[in-house]
Amino acid sequence: MRVMLISPPNILEDLSREESTFENRVTPLDLAIIGAVLEKSGHNVRILDALALQMDKSSIIKEIENFNPDMVCLTTFDRCRWAVDSANELSKSIKLNDKIKLGLFWSYKPDLMVSLMKRNKNIDFSIYGDPEFTLLDIADNKPLKDIKGLIHRKNLGIVINSPREPIKNLDVLPFPARHLLDQSAYKRLPHELIKEPCFDILASRGCPYQCIFCLLNVIWGNVRTARSPENVIEEMKLLKSQGAKQIHFHDLTFTMDRQWVIKLCGLMEKENMNLVWTCQTRVDRVDLELLRLMKRAGCMSILYGIESLAQESLDSIKKGVKVEDIERALKETHEAGIETRCSMMLGLPGETKEAVEKTISLLIKWNPAFVQFHTTIAFPGTELYNHSEKYGRIVGNQMVRKFDLSGNPFVPSGYKDEHELLEMQKKAYRRFYLRPRYIFGKIFNLKQFGRNITGIKMFLKVISK
Repeated sequence: MRVMLISPPNILEDLSREESTFENRVTPLDLAIIGAVLEKSGHNVRILDALALQMDKSSIIKEIENFNPDMVCLTTFDRCRWAVDSANELSKSIKLNDKIKLGLFWSYKPDLMVSLMKRNKNIDFSIYGDPEFTLLDIADNKPLKDIKGLIHRKNLGIVINSPREPIKNLDVLPFPARHLLDQSAYKRLPHELIKEPCFDILASRGCPYQCIFCLLNVIWGNVRTARSPENVIEEMKLLKSQGAKQIHFHDLTFTMDRQWVIKLCGLMEKENMNLVWTCQTRVDRVDLELLRLMKRAGCMSILYGIESLAQESLDSIKKGVKVEDIERALKETHEAGIETRCSMMLGLPGETKEAVEKTISLLIKWNPAFVQFHTTIAFPGTELYNHSEKYGRIVGNQMVRKFDLSGNPFVPSGYKDEHELLEMQKKAYRRFYLRPRYIFGKIFNLKQFGRNITGIKMFLKVISK
């Protein structure tokens, strides 16, 4: 079967509204793994990452016509974006060719997918749970009623088949089919990039934490599963043979399993990988001994999802950490010789401007290498989205271009409107980055001069928007 996997842009027509402050287009390893599974079984696969390629509807339809697929699958989730409206609009044009089977995938919540199918009569089926083998069964033309994890139309109704067991051994999945992607379309934030070429690896899926804003439980479920360290090492070897100088582990909580990290780092040293690598994790899943081991194995930089340094804000989003945990982790990471980066969120439920000022002051005191101040986005399927009226309000799509991630911007009750929130974001960047201590530290760091110049350009874009 000829199968096309499409990651649609959030906005199909006026691409100027899709402009993002952070030029970070992440390799869609999820799609590339599905592509590899289908190819391994003899299917003809095309991946169209229309978001990264900045394609409008007419360009997408032209690519579909040229490939002439039997089945098109749209992912409604893409790199922290939710493209439901775009997928709905695009599906109308795709279904003008009634021989094409059209599906949606990427949610662990069947009720969410059913609601999308009710809104959009063009969708023939959707997949919930791990999608790889469900989609393979569809491509192999197995009877729809026998395919687990599938939601499909029957007569005038929608049928939810029994769930498919999550993939417990991720090693059964092939490595991502990166040859199906246009690698030139992907950009990386300057603070992530240390050496080029840099490749992403996804070593796990799922998360047991319950942060009310996070889509991870919607996409991958609340049980974390990891590939074996040996399997990850084999992919690193492959990428190194293809010229990789840096690996970025795209897992949101890379250090979730301490013993797993210890074994992986030991294998990196044993195999003499000699690769720089970076990762992201939680502050309560690291300690000094582990950080020193990671440093010896080649870890150069860690991004911590901190969100806030006001305890009341952390509690409101069910982050499950204390401010003192954050301070300890940043100090120990610095002591281990690893660069610290912080991802913060502005506009959290219950947040006040005073809480933001406190957060910025502590960041200035602790002086991490880089800080991102994201505005809060309410994603469908999350607790924040489902109960937004308890915390504030969701902003309409007319403001998408002004925010740093497409989706549904959220404004908490503590702010007058979205404009006030955006001004607070600018103020946060100015206070943290426009400091003599910080500026001179970057200017005189000759080893990272090019990286820092790129970061300065991004910073200027933020404060001028």
